[in-house]
Amino acid sequence: GSSMATKFNAISGLSHRDGYVYVSDRNSRKVKKTRTTDGYTELFFTVPEGQYPLGSTFDANGDFWLATFLSMACRIYRVTPNGVGAMVHNSPIQTFTDGTLLTVARSGTIEDLHFYNGAIYLTDYTFHRVRRLIADQMTTYAGSGVAHHADGPALQGGMYHPWGLASM
Repeated sequence: GSSMATKFNAISGLSHRDGYVYVSDRNSRKVKKTRTTDGYTELFFTVPEGQYPLGSTFDANGDFWLATFLSMACRIYRVTPNGVGAMVHNSPIQTFTDGTLLTVARSGTIEDLHFYNGAIYLTDYTFHRVRRLIADQMTTYAGSGVAHHADGPALQGGMYHPWGLASM
């Protein structure tokens, strides 16, 4: 419906592409898209029962990537431009490793995602890092994993519960 009639419960992420703003609405478990020209809003993606949508981004192919949270587990979905969605990553929060998207023990809650220069960057709120996904390889891009604020080289500097990323 119109932007004036559309209600959001708890906005937890925004992304944009081709004249639309995509809004993750955590408590309604939906992602809605709103046309920037007139505010018309419609359903884009419904997150499975019990999961909450968080950050999102688009890659160079036009695929929509969405992080969700479900009772101590992090999941990542990819939705193709023709609307077909699939979970591409499922990991408990208690562990942390680098590796392939299907085998990596990903760790904490992903609060935000951004696509830049062929990679998707993700905030790792629980383990105090920024992660980078290239093809199916997820690695630590920045942060030592220690909760502190400190300057230094990318993997030695500190951050405390990174929440968002600025567009690059």
